[in-house]
Amino acid sequence: MIGHWGAERTGGYGLQSDMISREVRCSQLQSFACVRVLLGGKHLIPGYVILADRGRLPLLERRIQAQSGWERTYANSNTVIWRTLAHRSLP
Repeated sequence: MIGHWGAERTGGYGLQSDMISREVRCSQLQSFACVRVLLGGKHLIPGYVILADRGRLPLLERRIQAQSGWERTYANSNTVIWRTLAHRSLP
């Protein structure tokens, strides 16, 4: 999860702010490749990707769906959750 929650206590506020601004740019581009570069540059491997406003991000959703190694685990009218197949043992 990219967010400020607790970052002021852990000293990671600057890093989280940078990642949030970069994630916003990836969302604007609707680019999953951008998301992967963002996380890979920080050596982070997500188990899940959550699109909380899927109506605004249809191209990004299709791009994730086209990637091998990801499966949709939940969807409703507003939210879709993708899980990497590398983390199938995750709940």
